[in-house]
This record gives sequence, structure tokens and C-alpha cells, in this order.
Amino acid sequence: MFSFFNSSHKVPVSAKVIGANELVDKLEDELPLENQWLIFNKDHCTRHHNTYLLQALAWNRQKAALKLLELDKNKEALNLKDDWPTCLNSPLILAAKINAGYIVQKLITLGANLNEQDYRGFTALHYACILRNDAVIKSLLAAKANLQMIDAFGKSPYDYYDMEICETDLQYRYGKAGEYLNHIPDRDNHYFATKKKCLSALRWYIAHIMVNGGWGTESDVDKVSLYDYAKHCLKIREPVYHAEVYEGMMRCFCNNRPSKDKALMHQLSMTFNSYKDEKCDQYQLNLWDLTPRSAIHQQENDEIWIELQELHPIAYRKH
Repeated sequence: MFSFFNSSHKVPVSAKVIGANELVDKLEDELPLENQWLIFNKDHCTRHHNTYLLQALAWNRQKAALKLLELDKNKEALNLKDDWPTCLNSPLILAAKINAGYIVQKLITLGANLNEQDYRGFTALHYACILRNDAVIKSLLAAKANLQMIDAFGKSPYDYYDMEICETDLQYRYGKAGEYLNHIPDRDNHYFATKKKCLSALRWYIAHIMVNGGWGTESDVDKVSLYDYAKHCLKIREPVYHAEVYEGMMRCFCNNRPSKDKALMHQLSMTFNSYKDEKCDQYQLNLWDLTPRSAIHQQENDEIWIELQELHPIAYRKH
């Protein structure tokens, strides 16, 4: 029993080609891939044109995702996005979106592009701030993720970290059909699932967030915990459609979302150049608040040149 792991498009006659979900589940269950030809680009994938890596993350098969990262020696899938018009997720964006902190750290270590944006301009840091996952935020900041990236709603990562999210913000915009949410296809850029449009991603990834956060074990609907409902939805690869379950999960999210960390808020808000001296604490400076301090030098041949020694703050704005 053996497996082929190759980026070539030419599949050997003896090799087996199986569906992305079957392959991912085998890796998740640590089963052998008998004579399997594994391609890391977008060939032989899903209707979203996911890579195997994206398909693993899309349904929270984290062991499979780690195995795929290990097998992908040339890092072919590391920054490949899906082609779905309301996704365009890179692996790092998707890992942050589903609250998979260990995967995020692994992707950072492998050199994933930190500032990739999805279809509405969100970066991994935006999603980490929505979830207030301080460990993920710190990892992204330590790797020099851009704090000033603005999404389609004009918001920076800091704006989401500072934002309070209530249950009303997460109401499903398209109503109910009996006990279930109306099934509206997520097909284009005009689709917004939640009442507060910028939080629409939570509608599709709430099950992942519940499971990865360990939330909802004490809350139940019809004597089944919200946590178990979430695990079941991920297992069968379906979003949450039961209205009472959806509302319970969103309420659970609001109740369990961590509180703000003041030191981290300060770090996230550092969108200007910084100036610090012995007489003052850290201040935030706009470039227009700086004036050059220079020195004029005259050489022996009478040539004159100007040395820009430093930028001197002429106005302070206390943070």
C-alpha cells in the first residue's frame, strides 16, 4: 500500500483518483491512501474550486489539513484561494475565520501571505479580531500583519476588535420557513446573511467557531447540546439551517466572545508612525505632524549636501 504525492497533472494509469471529501476524511481518520494520486493545486477538486487543503478547512478537518501541509513539500496550496464569488478564501483567511488557532500558527510558520483579502476585503487579522482570538491576533501581529488593511465596509481589524456584537446583529436576514431558515443560495457579492452585513461570515462558520471554541456544551435544543449540533453539521457538511439552533448558537457566540484586552487594543490601534523619548509615553503621530531636522555639510571642494538626521515631532496626539 502506498500513495503518490505529486504536482504533475498526468495521473498514472495505476493511480486512484477519489473525491476531495473522501480523501480529506481518510486523512482526518488517519486511514491509508492506497495508490492515491494527490494533487495540491485546484485540479480534481470541488465546485468551489477548492484545493484539498481548503476543502479540509471548510469542514473543520484539522488533522487532515495538517497532514496536507506536511505532504505539500512545494507549498503549492499554501496561498491558493477558492473561486467562489462570496468567498475567495486563502487557507490563512479560512483558518482564522473558523477559529483554528493552531492551523493559523502553522500557516504563518510556513510563510503564508498574511495580508491576503477575501471577496469583501477581510484579512485573517480582521476575522481574528471579530472573534477576539487574542492568541491568533498576537501571532499575526508578531509576523507583521498589516494593521491598516481596510475591508469593503471601511473597517480595520481594530474596528472589529472594538465592536460589540449583540444577538440582534446576527439575526438571519432572510427569515424562516417553519422551523428552518429560508434557504437562500450564497452566490454573488450582494448576498448578506446577517442583519449587520459586515458579520455575514458568522452565519456560515458559526458551527466551526462553536466546536473550536468548545462552546455550547451546556446549552441545548430538544435535549441536544448546541455543541453536538455543531459537530453534526460539520460531519455531514451542512450549514446550520434549524432556526432555533441557529439563534441559540448566535446567542452563545455573543455570550462567549472574549472581552477586550486593553494592551492588545492599543497595539491594534497603532496605525501611525510612533515617537517615543525619555520624557513621554508612546504617542501616535500622523506623518503630517513631523518635520525634518537636518544638517548641512560643506565639503572641502565646496560641495554642499544635506543630511536628513531625523523626523522631529511638532505636534503630539496622546493615544
